Amino acid sequence: MKKSGLFLLLCSLLLGCYKGYAHYTNDTIRSAGKFSFTVKFDLENARSTIALLGSKHVSEKQLDGWLASAGTRALISKLKSTPAIARSAMIKAIENKKADAEESKYQYAHIRQQLDSMRLFLDRLAMAADSITQAICEELRPFRSSGNDTVVLYGLMGGYSAGFAFTNNKSAFYMGLHFYKGDITGVAVSAKHELFHTIQSAEYQFEPVMENLRQTDSAWEAPYYLLRHIFLEGSAEFVADNEPYLKTSPYLRHEHEHSVVNAYRHEAVFYLIEHLLLDAFHQPSLMDFGQLYSILFDWNWNNPAYYAGKHMMAELVKEYGAGYLQKSLGRDALYFIRDYIQLSGSGRVKEAYSFSAEFTQLVETMLQQVETYQRTAGTVTR
Repeated sequence: MKKSGLFLLLCSLLLGCYKGYAHYTNDTIRSAGKFSFTVKFDLENARSTIALLGSKHVSEKQLDGWLASAGTRALISKLKSTPAIARSAMIKAIENKKADAEESKYQYAHIRQQLDSMRLFLDRLAMAADSITQAICEELRPFRSSGNDTVVLYGLMGGYSAGFAFTNNKSAFYMGLHFYKGDITGVAVSAKHELFHTIQSAEYQFEPVMENLRQTDSAWEAPYYLLRHIFLEGSAEFVADNEPYLKTSPYLRHEHEHSVVNAYRHEAVFYLIEHLLLDAFHQPSLMDFGQLYSILFDWNWNNPAYYAGKHMMAELVKEYGAGYLQKSLGRDALYFIRDYIQLSGSGRVKEAYSFSAEFTQLVETMLQQVETYQRTAGTVTR
């Protein structure tokens, strides 16, 4: 099997034979002109948090500067917290005082116990970041049809999330580096997954389509949104496959071991998805969308929709060739769903799930409306 450039680079880092050094200014890492990305790896929050936690005394000016950084502001927003609580959490951690429930969300006491290893991790990550980013960009460039993308990857220290983004800002995503425990391979593969989401957002604008579906029949909104996210997360999992790294990356191995249970309950995963979406369609007024999304996509439920989407994309690429993934990026996700339903019923898929006629018709009806809208809007689908 041909190994990717990212795979070979990460192996060299693991073996200690990487000789490169990232020449950077303010951690800005720009891909060469032939690539379609400009990536800024912003470690300001991570570095300043480690510096503050390693101090015996800090000034108000230092705390103000830390609170003003983009990464710290994003972390506060993610935690639904306030600058005052963040400041108090930091001061208590420095003074080795017990934090209250809201302050504990920042996990600064935990991070403070690992300062030396965290500093070393950040130094290694900064040194290798340029090469890692360029390797990722080179592998993802073929999926971008045109244009250039600027993405900021914020490395954070604090909070309870290994990675997150905000829907109103598609050019930034955030990684809780303390979760990776020094695992640069885990950071790199996770970054590739998130950068692929940037390409997905640029290649197809789904918002007008979903709004048209909602206006046509509001009961379509939730099923459409969830089916699209099965495509988004599944294809990103397929592109940023963690399986080649399971022997060398503790973080990715832990992720894999947590989700592999879905393979054992393969048919039940698709049954769950089909019937939850049908229930949401038939009883939208009784639906709790937050709970529904959590069951399908949350870590606590073993991320069944991630598993399903990756399996679906793998089977479709196996059937139609590598070009299928590229084609799917420029058209509505419902084509991906319909294609898999049809392939699953063909007898050519191992462990094929037999979708109900009702679910198949729901997908087909929504897709017909999408095509009607796109013809009216003059949208060309590749």
